[in-house]
Amino acid sequence: MRTLLVVITWLIAAMMALPLIAAPAMADGMSWKIKTTSNSEVWSHVQERSQFSIINFNDGYEKMIISIQVAESELQTGTRMFWLFPIPSAPQNVSVDLVSDVPRLEGSPYSDKIWKAASSDLMWYYCVLGSQLWTLILAPVFAIKYTMVLGVGGGDSSQHVGVFEVAEKYGLHSEVISAGSASDLQTYLASQGIAIPSDDQSIVSDYISSGFSFVSTRIDNLNDFRNKATVRTDGPDRYYMMGVEADFPSDEIFFPLKLTSAYGDSDIPITVQVLDFVDISTRPNGPSLSVGAGYNEIDGRYVLRDSHYQYGYYPVRSSESVNQTLAFFEEQIGTDWTSHPTDSYSLWKERFTEIHIDGRASSLNSDLLISDNPPSSIATMDFFIANPWLIVLIIFISISTITGLIVGYHLDRNKKHVPQYLVIGLSNILTVLAPTLLYMNQHAWWHEERYGEVPQDKEALKKIRRKFFWTYTITFMFFTFIAWGFVSL
Repeated sequence: MRTLLVVITWLIAAMMALPLIAAPAMADGMSWKIKTTSNSEVWSHVQERSQFSIINFNDGYEKMIISIQVAESELQTGTRMFWLFPIPSAPQNVSVDLVSDVPRLEGSPYSDKIWKAASSDLMWYYCVLGSQLWTLILAPVFAIKYTMVLGVGGGDSSQHVGVFEVAEKYGLHSEVISAGSASDLQTYLASQGIAIPSDDQSIVSDYISSGFSFVSTRIDNLNDFRNKATVRTDGPDRYYMMGVEADFPSDEIFFPLKLTSAYGDSDIPITVQVLDFVDISTRPNGPSLSVGAGYNEIDGRYVLRDSHYQYGYYPVRSSESVNQTLAFFEEQIGTDWTSHPTDSYSLWKERFTEIHIDGRASSLNSDLLISDNPPSSIATMDFFIANPWLIVLIIFISISTITGLIVGYHLDRNKKHVPQYLVIGLSNILTVLAPTLLYMNQHAWWHEERYGEVPQDKEALKKIRRKFFWTYTITFMFFTFIAWGFVSL
């Protein structure tokens, strides 16, 4: 559909931000596991199966949930696991929680609203009925068909290492920490039996010197975790899911990326969902890296019960999980819902941005900073959503002109007259009578040009007039119904 519409309405389509289709995110922040050999313990990177993040930013306060999926086989050989990501805020202002379920939004590209609005605009009545006067007799049939279709702040580094908040659930231990230096952090982690590999320490040191705090999450006993944690399935894959929510004040929306560069040449597809429409202000720009954003709107209702939100499929959720989701969406659903956690609620038509990053991890040379103001393309979309008749008008003019070219050349067969064919088709904006009369006038000139005399056979002229009229209007109707059908899909 998009290809045809771009050809017909390229002036509008060029301003649309077409959404990208992306895989789940993998590895914002960095995680390690420890392997015990006969002689020593070695910390190595955990290859995450996937990771998904959703962000809710309101009035300078960010709620960020990150959940990682780790293949069951990945944790069979380890004894402990450690996960770290940075926060651009003073540690005393950061709160942390462990979550058992993570909301994920599904929706359609926001640009689709333009085509939906255009497909139901009354301008189609003029295009199909008004401009082709004879089609008024089909108005009742068209009306029935028409009706059916409508259906970053600095942290506090005054102390060597500080632990400011702790959360412990689901076999995970998470805490907000700050450090005066990388060596201080390493000493603190060593006291817990954790060590950051030397190759990764320089990135951590950069964050510390910039005043960042960290969210540290660990599994102290992987064997115990494996015995108690739920193994989830996705087709033949079996995996564990671990989720952390960090809430903190921030001047702009922040998402950690630089630590992920430690994964080297691995291809790391990343997806970040942010509620509302936002614009990327700072992005990584390393080689072989693509960064893009898609703008979507929830198709139906985001339903919250004691079960999950997908349509027709409601796996049981704990009341704790329900309340965590309620708190995450508090600004969107209002406080009235907090007293009815088992009732469904709706984020009807909620807008959200999906940011997609693809390429080698080593190319992630900066974090993602995001402005909470929408890009200018959204204003353009909003304009056409509010004025869909403009799109229909452009389609109408394009089809009228193309029809004039096709019919004119079919009847006259003279490449020198192509500009006149186009003008004849364009005159359809004054109803089909205009191109008919204009063609007859031009036909007289062409006849005199070709034969040196004005045509005198009135019956022949009537036949040519009727032939042009019916050929033009039927061709125009054919293209119009095709365009209307594609826009209505």
